[in-house]
Amino acid sequence: HFSEFLPWVAYSSDHQLYYLRDNAACWIYECNPLVLATTDTFKSLSDMYKISLPEGSIMQFMLYSDPYVEDLLDHFEGLRDKNPNISPVLRRQAKNYRKFLSEGTAGLRQLQGTPLKNYRLFFSVRVPIDTSFATNQDGWLDEALEHQNLVNNATEVMKGAGIKSYSLLPHELITCMY
Repeated sequence: HFSEFLPWVAYSSDHQLYYLRDNAACWIYECNPLVLATTDTFKSLSDMYKISLPEGSIMQFMLYSDPYVEDLLDHFEGLRDKNPNISPVLRRQAKNYRKFLSEGTAGLRQLQGTPLKNYRLFFSVRVPIDTSFATNQDGWLDEALEHQNLVNNATEVMKGAGIKSYSLLPHELITCMY
């Protein structure tokens, strides 16, 4: 069973946090990646180093090049289909461009074979919890929520740097994992 190797065991939708197999609490966010960040962006993000994490905690940014781009291409093509003022020529052009990009997932000849990807940025914070989830779920949650403020500080720093984030829900995490 693959579930024996995955760290996520449960999710609290009220608090947007995951209970991990090693008894830790984890908050996971998907962010909109920044294109052409400035030095001010990096200065803002350097405030992440000022957040005081408990010993054994992990704060991680992960840029994932997702090969699944069909949803984005469907959305692109759908923008033309929903507009009644778009000419049939432009609709056909959008359909052809979508087909071209879809074939690009195997590699675009015009870009020396570089495959088209959906770049996704994830941010997570893992905090160890001393209280046992198995024997005292309320106590575990109370201890986990004591660290909610540091997670809020981190998301505020990202917001100040122009990075929009939202909590990654379990079905989105599962979809990403397969």
